[in-house]
Amino acid sequence: MSKVLLVEDDPLVRATMTDALEDASYEVIAVEDASQAMQHLAYFPIDVLLADIRMPGTLSGIDLSHIVSSRWPDVIVFLISGRSETEMGELPPGAEFFQKPFSLDHLTGRLQARLAEKAQ
Repeated sequence: MSKVLLVEDDPLVRATMTDALEDASYEVIAVEDASQAMQHLAYFPIDVLLADIRMPGTLSGIDLSHIVSSRWPDVIVFLISGRSETEMGELPPGAEFFQKPFSLDHLTGRLQARLAEKAQ
């Protein structure tokens, strides 16, 4: 079972996305900010980082995605935000952006496709 680290500060969005990902047979570790994500990453491997771009704390989702991409290059990175991609800054190579609101079916479909590509 693939492990997804979900980083989302909004509790309702975090719960909804966790349920959708678990329903799609992913193991989900849900945290509310980049600091908690970094604590988890220090001890446990993941397959996918799914992070909101804007969140409280000193690290944004963009910052977190660059750290993860450089330290763990095999981790698939998805970023989400209510703002447009052009307002976010440069994404790490291979990262995908989803603008809120988005279809959870589309997200899980892309996740499945990226994991299948990685497995080949």
